[in-house]
Amino acid sequence: MFEDYLQDAYYFYNQAIKSKNSSNDREAKMFFRASVFCAASSIEAFINFIGDTFSKGGTLDKIEVAFLN
Repeated sequence: MFEDYLQDAYYFYNQAIKSKNSSNDREAKMFFRASVFCAASSIEAFINFIGDTFSKGGTLDKIEVAFLN
């Protein structure tokens, strides 16, 4: 899932650059914000993936897995 969010972030970033180059500042800001939110969601999804992996593997305590999730 986190790969999809990274691809979305990259797409929105490219759209923002195109909008900025065409002097459409409002649209560029909108795409930059969307890119940041997708990147943050990607990080969150990756950390949840790591927590889930450790939970299934049984290598961490329950408290540590709860912290990651």
